[in-house]
Amino acid sequence: MDELFTYDCRYNISWYNLKERWIDRYFEEKGFERYSFSTDIMVPDVDLTVGNSKTDYENAVKLYEAFKGKLNPVQASDLRLWSYLAHHTYWNYMCTRWAIDVAFDEDEDDTGSDKIVSRIGSRYFFKASKGKAFVRQGIARLYWSAYLTYDEDNKDNPYEMTEYFLSKQDIFATSTERSLARYKVLLIAALKVLKGNGDLKRDDIRSYFLNLNQAGGVIVFDSLLQQDAYELAKKILDDTLTGNRSGATGDIYSVVTIEENLVEDKRAQEEKMIVRGNKIIVKNIKSNTRMPVMVGKSKFQTKPDLIGLKVGDKFKIRRDSWVIESIIEGEIIGGDNQINIGSCVKFVEETSLNSNIRMPDKEARVCHL
Repeated sequence: MDELFTYDCRYNISWYNLKERWIDRYFEEKGFERYSFSTDIMVPDVDLTVGNSKTDYENAVKLYEAFKGKLNPVQASDLRLWSYLAHHTYWNYMCTRWAIDVAFDEDEDDTGSDKIVSRIGSRYFFKASKGKAFVRQGIARLYWSAYLTYDEDNKDNPYEMTEYFLSKQDIFATSTERSLARYKVLLIAALKVLKGNGDLKRDDIRSYFLNLNQAGGVIVFDSLLQQDAYELAKKILDDTLTGNRSGATGDIYSVVTIEENLVEDKRAQEEKMIVRGNKIIVKNIKSNTRMPVMVGKSKFQTKPDLIGLKVGDKFKIRRDSWVIESIIEGEIIGGDNQINIGSCVKFVEETSLNSNIRMPDKEARVCHL
């Protein structure tokens, strides 16, 4: 049935121009008495404010507060739930906020031959490109924006970064294009650093998130503690602004040089093996990009495991080959910190069908859309 509805999308444009909810009538005309199934979790009714982007923050808080503690990440990753809410429960909100005949800045990647059909697919269903569906779908984006930016350590206003995130469309669009937006601790840190630097040019913001995302080639984002994430984000923003204002191009780490006083005699280096607490310099064999890497439990946990390797040894990260150029001894401050993987949030694109969510009408439904 979901294939039928999505396939019919291009023939249903006139339905999407209606102001009243029509999904029940649509399936009745198709001869289907049921197009959804019941689940078991009660969720309070939420009255979303009809409006434009200025109401996104208000609505995100409303929706997240209603679902908080009742919806786990796996259940929230079932995009059929959000598709049902868009077509049924929150149709009045959707047909105004995401009117199909209006082009929005975030719709730049709707590259289908029929723009309207493409907008319906990404805003009402989950047909956006891989990794973006959760922040493109009209209702899911509200929940996930709040989920990823809710800062429980901010006792005065845990939604401070949520408001900042949704009030700056450039920041929202640019950050959610990157995989780093899937990591709650890092995203919050990145937003705090950005907010602390005032209004920046769009090119600076884009470069910042691009460079921060590239750091994921060596650093395991989901191992970052809050302070580590903040320090990483701050360093990369500082380097990004310095590079952009000086006219530098390319990877910000390509300008990293190995100071002579940090590099020991070549023979001694070759005999030395990497241990926890070392800082090393690695070089991308193809691009000659150099990058400093912390090795150990604290600061930035690295991938793959580099313990025991020597200068000259090579390793691969995804498709890139790297070589270890130098090993710098010295313990890293806070070396006994434990890795907090529990704070990591990853979007689950293929999830269980056992979603247990009860909708506001007291008969929970997940649409077969």
